[in-house]
Amino acid sequence: MGRSIRFKLGALFGFVFVVMGLASVATIIATVSASDSVKNVNAIYLPAARQTGQLHLAAGEFKRDQLGFLLASDVPSRTAQSALLVKHEAEVNDSFTALTALPMSDAGRSRFAAARSAWQQYLSQTSGLTSASGSDAIAAQVAAIEMGAASATYESLDVNLNDWTSLIAADSGAASASAESKLSALPILVAALELCVLRTQCHNVVTALGIQFHRMIDRKSTRLNSSHAHISY
Repeated sequence: MGRSIRFKLGALFGFVFVVMGLASVATIIATVSASDSVKNVNAIYLPAARQTGQLHLAAGEFKRDQLGFLLASDVPSRTAQSALLVKHEAEVNDSFTALTALPMSDAGRSRFAAARSAWQQYLSQTSGLTSASGSDAIAAQVAAIEMGAASATYESLDVNLNDWTSLIAADSGAASASAESKLSALPILVAALELCVLRTQCHNVVTALGIQFHRMIDRKSTRLNSSHAHISY
């Protein structure tokens, strides 16, 4: 009987330690996974933030280069401004292409598409800029960039880029906060699980001891009654 109790106690406590060990392993795995999620968020959104800044800057520099080209007073200056136009146009196009694969909300995707469309429209509206010659043609191009349809299109590009950047920043913050929240909550959840398991097993131990104790009392009572009956007889 004593051996049976020791065996059951050993088995119950062994089970508790095994469960706690498995929970600890699960904690480590889940923590590593959550940490990887945080790293992935940073790996996606931080480069995207830099790329977005480069896009916005390159678009502004492209417009400045256009005015510089039109107002250049000699061929070398125009040649230098023309090279800058090509450089900054390529930077804007490359940034739009790179950011296409970025995870976005529906609102962010809509703003991104609107900004890209406005950029293409602006390029189309100012496509004759480098071929302008003569004071009247140059003045007309400057007016279009500063006050005409091209100016309104560039304003739309600027507004959509600003709104899109804000949405991307919000998405990045929400994703980072979610990953950090999961990481910080894991130890608490696993500890709660371990405590629940330990409490359950302790209850089982106490129940098993109580059953064994009652059996011992019943056996002694039976023997005592049997002995009394024999003496009486």
